[in-house]
Amino acid sequence: MNSQDILSIAREELALALAATTGENRERLLKARFQVSNRMTSSGGTATVGGPNTGLVKLSGPIFRDPANTESDLRNTIRHELAHIAVGRGHGHGPVWKRQAKALGCTGDRCHQMVTTERNAKSRSDWQLSCSSCGSPVGILRNRVTTTNFTRGKTTRCCRSNVNAKKI
Repeated sequence: MNSQDILSIAREELALALAATTGENRERLLKARFQVSNRMTSSGGTATVGGPNTGLVKLSGPIFRDPANTESDLRNTIRHELAHIAVGRGHGHGPVWKRQAKALGCTGDRCHQMVTTERNAKSRSDWQLSCSSCGSPVGILRNRVTTTNFTRGKTTRCCRSNVNAKKI
């Protein structure tokens, strides 16, 4: 799907979210605007909930142009990010956010299982970080010889488990 398709679906989801939301949450959603980013290769979307860019939802062009990822994946990601905007700052992926996300039709999951773009394998010091319990990706470390100091004592948000690191 191209950038215009992604933005069109995002506007549809915003209209549905506005119809399903009231009060302060609706007021915050009125500030929502969308952008497709060609630089996002592992995260499906991000939402800015503070500062001058409040309401900005960035969606990954590379991920949603990949035919392996469906329109349903895109809609779920948009709902996820709109829930962040609706509840405002300070709620993360906690119960307030989760209630709003589910009210918008989102699964309420923090991590996605979509196909992400392949990383360029030329750098020998890039590491894929994942949850030791469920295997969900939690990030990428760049230009590190070792991950020991970074991962020691760190736990994932999804399962509160240790972080695994695998060289990519």
